[in-house]
Amino acid sequence: MRCRRCHGLTIVDTFIDMNDGSGFHWLYAWRCVNCGDVTAPGITLRRRLHRSLITQFIARLTKTWQRKTEPIPLGT
Repeated sequence: MRCRRCHGLTIVDTFIDMNDGSGFHWLYAWRCVNCGDVTAPGITLRRRLHRSLITQFIARLTKTWQRKTEPIPLGT
C-alpha cells in the first residue's frame, strides 16, 4: 500500500491506545516508512468528518460574506 501524503511505502504497525482509563488497547494501523503518517479506519473516518465540517463552515461563511458585499441599490 502507498502513503496518501508522500506516496511512500506503508507497513502495518501496532500502537497502544490509552485514551480512556480502562487500560491498554492495541491498535493496528498503516504507518508510512518515509513520512510517518498513520492511517487507521477510525482515523480516516474522523479526518473525513473534520474535513466535511470545515467545508460546511467555509461554505456558510462565504455565503454570509457574499450577502454582505452585495451592492445596495440607490433610488435615483
